Amino acid sequence: MVDSSTAICPKSAVIIIDTTYFSKTFGVMLFQDALSGKILYRKFVKDETNRDYLDGLRYIAECGTMIKAVVCDGHVGLLQAIRFCPVQMCQFQEFQIVRRLLTNNPHLPVGVELLTLMRSMFSLRKEEFITAFEKWCEQWKEFLYERTLLISGKTTYTHRRMKTVIRSVKTHLKWLYTYEDYTELQIPNTTNLLEGFNSQLKRALHNHNGLDEANKKKFIDGFINTKSRQE
Repeated sequence: MVDSSTAICPKSAVIIIDTTYFSKTFGVMLFQDALSGKILYRKFVKDETNRDYLDGLRYIAECGTMIKAVVCDGHVGLLQAIRFCPVQMCQFQEFQIVRRLLTNNPHLPVGVELLTLMRSMFSLRKEEFITAFEKWCEQWKEFLYERTLLISGKTTYTHRRMKTVIRSVKTHLKWLYTYEDYTELQIPNTTNLLEGFNSQLKRALHNHNGLDEANKKKFIDGFINTKSRQE
């Protein structure tokens, strides 16, 4: 956990959570106060699990902080597991999921239109986005449901990557605009604040190449505590 001398738990907080990795088997799970930017808890992990995230949130709550909301990426299991407060999925993460599947420059009009719509997600209100997305689905319905006959005699969707995109958006939609449903809580719609902290941490650690894992952990703890004192 963060040094108790610097990690002063607020009375209430919106918590941004994410894990950043420094190798395939070494990462740090961070829990950040969205208002102050302070790291309230950290855990070194080999991989991120829902249990670790829930344990971290439980630790913060046991320290006396009322968790008003949580902002996280698109792990559906985690989104579903956090039931004690509103949960916002990072909109930028959803955009990244779609962009990876469609690429930055889709060749087909159906992909170009969807990527344009996803870019507008950040500025559109919830009902506007849902209406536009449903209109796009209806417009391209025939294309999306095209099937290809396989040698085996079975059929499969011709545009499977596009179907995966649609499934992702539909699955996450209920969490993409939580910040709009609870305006009084001032929930960020992305994890960008924590991503910025992670970028600073990685740059600082990069200047100390050659550290073994134990010393990397000491450096990371020192960095977190120093940043907490500066806030």
